[in-house]
Amino acid sequence: MSLYVQWAGALSGMVLRHPNRVSDTAFQLSQDVEPVLVLTLDRHLCSVDDHAMEDFTIGCVRLTYFPGPELARIWLAAAWAGYLQHESLELVLGPDGQRVLDPHGPGFADRGLRQGVPPVLTPETLRASLAVVMSRRDADALIALKSHL
Repeated sequence: MSLYVQWAGALSGMVLRHPNRVSDTAFQLSQDVEPVLVLTLDRHLCSVDDHAMEDFTIGCVRLTYFPGPELARIWLAAAWAGYLQHESLELVLGPDGQRVLDPHGPGFADRGLRQGVPPVLTPETLRASLAVVMSRRDADALIALKSHL
């Protein structure tokens, strides 16, 4: 069975919701040999000045393997949480009106988005994505329990 068919089956019916209700969230899956999952928002409000950005792409992930349907869904939930962590950091301002921990600054502050939504999904980047929302040890235990590898 192709990677596309496996991923499409696992993600069918999943809903990703954005806390900003003006944004409709979507994910699309290409039918390539190694499918690409594209996470998008139809409309996104900028956290600096609330201007609307249309057809906003959150990230694209090349899927190099299939970890099984349950772990695929768990990964997508963790990836989405990583993106929302990035969005949350943009909203915390200090007394001077500046972001306290700017996810657009040095790389350490953007772990949620960069590790949660990696450019390429491999067993190792799946582990790192899960570790955005749980300890590395718990991520390893979950993978051992749920993985089809």
